[in-house]
Amino acid sequence: MVNARPSVVLVCLSLVVCAGCGLFDLREPENPDSGPQVPFEIPTEPRIALENLKATTEARVVTNFDRSLTADYIFRFDPFEAPSDTVWNKDRDIQAITAMFRNEAKVTLNWAVTDSGNIEDDFFYRNLGYRLVFRLGVADSVVIIGKCTMYFRLDQQQWLIYRWADVKVSGDPDVYSWGYARLNPNFGS
Repeated sequence: MVNARPSVVLVCLSLVVCAGCGLFDLREPENPDSGPQVPFEIPTEPRIALENLKATTEARVVTNFDRSLTADYIFRFDPFEAPSDTVWNKDRDIQAITAMFRNEAKVTLNWAVTDSGNIEDDFFYRNLGYRLVFRLGVADSVVIIGKCTMYFRLDQQQWLIYRWADVKVSGDPDVYSWGYARLNPNFGS
């Protein structure tokens, strides 16, 4: 006949040891890793909205990019780059931005403000220059250069972008505009 007492004693000892090691102690819940955290300042001025867009693009955080746009936002392509489909709504644009942000490149964005003003209650940056660089490796980069006119509207105490009209400025086929990058989000692959 087999004696079960030593097995029971071993199980009880194991439980005592585990209970004493903190395995079953309560602990603070951990936040899930939701990617890079980028400060998003409430855009009480159009300039802040532009700064948010720069930070969110460089960190490739789509949620903050989305927060910078109104619900009725549209992106208008340079007609020479998208002759048949020149306007995208917010959902379609966010899909393209999401695809662009999937690469692991180091991203830098610089704005060159040349002209700004008001149209009634709205604000605009006209001929706003941009230089967006996706550094894919030591000697491998994709450069996106162009100009746009960006229109802002005050929406619940925040300045948000409601229209972006893109213009390609370079005739160099190796230099893309932001519109081209949206149409071809795997440009760096």
